[in-house]
Amino acid sequence: MLNAGIGRVDLKSNQQKTRWSWVLILGILLLTVWFTPKAALFLQERIATTPERSFDAETPTTMQGGAPASSALPLPREVLPTTKEGTDQKDLGMLGVFPQRSKIEITLRGPNSLELAGERNPFEIPVEVTFTGPEGQTFTIPAFFAGDGKGGQDGEIWKVRFRSDVPGRWRFATQSAEQLLDGYRGEFEVEGLANCQAPSIACLGTLQYAGGHYLRFGGGDYWIKGSVDDPENFLGEAFGSWQGKKEALDFLSSKGVNSIYVITNNIDGDRNDTWPWLGDTPEQAKANSDRFDNAKLQQWEDFFTYAENRGIVLHLILNDDSAWHGYNHDLYFREMVARFAHHPGLIWNIGEEANEIYSDQQQIAYAQKLRQLDPYDHPITVHRTSPWPFLNRKDFDLTSIQSGGGANDFSTSPLPDYNQVVIFHREESVRTCRAIPVMIDETPRVTRVDSASQFKMRSQVLYPIFLGGGNYELHYRDAYGQEGTVTIEDLAPMLEDMQRARQFVENLPFNEMSPCNALISGQGRACFGRNGDVYAVYLPVGGSVSIDLRATGGSFNVTWFNPRNGNSNNAGSVPGNGIRSFNAPDNQDWVLKLDNPQFQTGQTADTSLISSGSLASELAAFRSFLPMALQRPGNLCAP
Repeated sequence: MLNAGIGRVDLKSNQQKTRWSWVLILGILLLTVWFTPKAALFLQERIATTPERSFDAETPTTMQGGAPASSALPLPREVLPTTKEGTDQKDLGMLGVFPQRSKIEITLRGPNSLELAGERNPFEIPVEVTFTGPEGQTFTIPAFFAGDGKGGQDGEIWKVRFRSDVPGRWRFATQSAEQLLDGYRGEFEVEGLANCQAPSIACLGTLQYAGGHYLRFGGGDYWIKGSVDDPENFLGEAFGSWQGKKEALDFLSSKGVNSIYVITNNIDGDRNDTWPWLGDTPEQAKANSDRFDNAKLQQWEDFFTYAENRGIVLHLILNDDSAWHGYNHDLYFREMVARFAHHPGLIWNIGEEANEIYSDQQQIAYAQKLRQLDPYDHPITVHRTSPWPFLNRKDFDLTSIQSGGGANDFSTSPLPDYNQVVIFHREESVRTCRAIPVMIDETPRVTRVDSASQFKMRSQVLYPIFLGGGNYELHYRDAYGQEGTVTIEDLAPMLEDMQRARQFVENLPFNEMSPCNALISGQGRACFGRNGDVYAVYLPVGGSVSIDLRATGGSFNVTWFNPRNGNSNNAGSVPGNGIRSFNAPDNQDWVLKLDNPQFQTGQTADTSLISSGSLASELAAFRSFLPMALQRPGNLCAP
């Protein structure tokens, strides 16, 4: 009985073992099915909530999917579609939680493609991704072919980059004639700003045209450009390595430069070293102009992200003056938008001195194409000489003006009256029913920096432009190309002057101010004001200035601002209701500031005197030199 019992117990034990083995196997299978998407979601959430870190573009730190850890938030491979029978291969589910205004990069699998062989060009396979926000808002963004997803040319990876200013639940879906890329869908959550530190532009929101004379960030701040026009080939040989380029950005940012002028194609142009296409030489790039260099464009993306984190707006010029332009513009524009439009601080420029290679109608058509492609409505302009010809076209959001001859020597050349150039374009844009920002983007180039050239820059360029209600981009003969002489370190004193001038105006209610030269007499060179509230007057050589305050009541605090060091001297107060005279502290350049402490914030200012008097006659004289096409009588907005 004992043995029989033991036998029965052994049999039962074996049966239990067998049963539990099957249970264990089944459990493992169930856990595998359950855990894979859960693990992917966990990984995605960890990635999405990881703060961005800086990295070297030459030796980038990468996360799964091959994107740089500091700028991309890639989709983990675990949530890519599987080939498991009976599953929905293209429902990517919940991708995770991302900070507001961060870049969200989603990876898609398509056909396996070889760049320079085969019957299909993957860069010509259109893929649209529509993102739908919590309030029903939609953004349709082109995806781009990314090769192996790590900068390599061969592979099956497409990517789409998106950035949201709006918190909440977002959904996305792909549309493509290519079956493998059509029908992807998923969702993600955008939460409030996290780890956002100045000077990063991500803290400010998207820079956009706001219906007036200054661009404005989505967060509400208006923006004045204080930029450099050189080196144009930032993406080429200038500054050598990518680390050298980053160090240049660090230096420029430390001197208050808040935008750079970047050309993305200069084949057969000034320096002939920058293009987005495959090829080590300009001729190879021309031959491959329907195929883009994934590794190079990833370096551009890394560099642009670094600039953004330094508070520098990207002014992207899509073609150099007189450069080769025999490429497919639709394909080129689409690639630039797909890869870079997610950057919040970005201005599109059709081309430098674009009239050298494009007709006016072509420039308008290309602006319309960019508008159609870019869902973020980044500002669009085109670089032309003064008078800028598109003030009556809603296809453009701001000017980009060359005035005075960019090849001329700044120190020895006579300069235009930049205060009047700015005022004219402001006034004309209002008369054509669409006030736009005025950007002076090229003046005679600085070839040396000394006390005389510094004074000339302050007295004839910086303060006349900024106190005319304009924006400025400093042009110099940079030492990073042929026969250049000036380094960014040499330029530092001028950059510091530009920073002081810009920040002085930024501390005023500048977006509500207008030129007021009609109110001043004496040594005043430029007046900028909001009637009854605040006035700023530049005096290039000291002396005295009188301001007509007869239409204003109350009293005004008097301050003298020193453009050479940024210090301010309080000089008491004066009453309104009369013409008041002021004497500068010495015979150097100064800015007189008057502000009325009794003026209520939000009060509507009377601008009748600010746009009348001698200013009208000055503008009439200026218009007499214009082509007939721009001599438009009267106010075109009048019924």
